[in-house]
Amino acid sequence: MSHATVLTDETIEDFIEGQEKPVLVCFYSSEEDTQYQFDKVIEELADTQDKVAIGKIDAWKHPAPARHYNAKWFPTSIMFVDGQIKDYCVGEDYADQVMTRFADFF
Repeated sequence: MSHATVLTDETIEDFIEGQEKPVLVCFYSSEEDTQYQFDKVIEELADTQDKVAIGKIDAWKHPAPARHYNAKWFPTSIMFVDGQIKDYCVGEDYADQVMTRFADFF
């Protein structure tokens, strides 16, 4: 059983750049009512697949990375390959929607 890696201002760059596989970073806000549901989705994804490294960052507590990666609405999931942004997914709440959006990477 795997878990999504909890990221901070200090760890996000190393996480994105230090992976051999694609990286999904999920920006969320702990101040939003939907955060609990979204966290369950991210953990479900991390628990059920191993082709993508999954990290999550609370943009409310760590706003600099959200600004840097242009994550303006929450939740926002960004897929990186070789450290480069490949796609954005904004407002998706369910694992199957995220999986469908990023199917080429899973």
